[in-house]
Amino acid sequence: MGLITPHGASVAWKARRSSLVVAALFIAGEVMGLSEMLKMLFIRKGSMWAVGRILPLSPIALKISRHLRTKTIRHANISNDNNVKPLRTHVYVDGFNLYYGKLKGKPQYKWLNIYALSKYILNHENDVLSLHYFSAKISGERNSEEPIRQEIYFRALQTVPQVKIHLGHFLTKRQTMLSADSWPKGNVFHEVIRTEEKGSDVNLATQLLVDAFDDAFDVAVIISNDGDLKSAISVVRNRFKKIIGIINPHSHMSLDLKPLAHFTKKISAKLLRKSQFPDEIEDSTGKFKKPDSWRSDT
Repeated sequence: MGLITPHGASVAWKARRSSLVVAALFIAGEVMGLSEMLKMLFIRKGSMWAVGRILPLSPIALKISRHLRTKTIRHANISNDNNVKPLRTHVYVDGFNLYYGKLKGKPQYKWLNIYALSKYILNHENDVLSLHYFSAKISGERNSEEPIRQEIYFRALQTVPQVKIHLGHFLTKRQTMLSADSWPKGNVFHEVIRTEEKGSDVNLATQLLVDAFDDAFDVAVIISNDGDLKSAISVVRNRFKKIIGIINPHSHMSLDLKPLAHFTKKISAKLLRKSQFPDEIEDSTGKFKKPDSWRSDT
């Protein structure tokens, strides 16, 4: 038997009652088809009325309550007058991580309007104010058409007012490396050409931290699976108390990033198809077209 309170009701009984009330309200919210945000508000107000603020919650009730609270804070703010406030959202795109995760070898998806994609993936409560795209200009030493296609794509991105492009740089260097067949104790070496993109992760982390310091957003959504971003994301979440979303372009989620995300999303082929720019676009200097090699009919 539970501890008897001055009013004659046991703490255990109160806990069971609170659990039943929260569970009943949760089921009622499901039946009524309420959104997660409205369901949370419904349970919060209903449980306060039915149980009272001071009653202890059982582990079951706490689990349901915390689950709903976590899901709700990801998608909406509730003001004092119970009106939904749009969440100021910034999106930070690791261009090469996205490319190697979802676009390489798939030319039909490369004419991608990333701003449109982020809007489709996120909830309607997310007001996407800005999208920062981090990449680097490729050299074209092996394929002279590649930098031309990249410039056309950058031009397309620049037609979206919310998009800002941040460029790092590529390094190409000769390097002597141990042959794979000689690993681990052999002494056969080969000279190779190594290309390395520099600056994108540092630029992304810096922009993310500056925007958090300036209180420019409520939600930061990072399109990347790069564990090197762990420290910057951790600061934004834990020190600046911002909501973190990770849109993962790869099949498996980084174990460094997953614990830092309030929510995670994936990128489907359906949304990639839906988020393509029109074949022909017009900007301030005139009309231009999607590169021929990216057309699905070629």
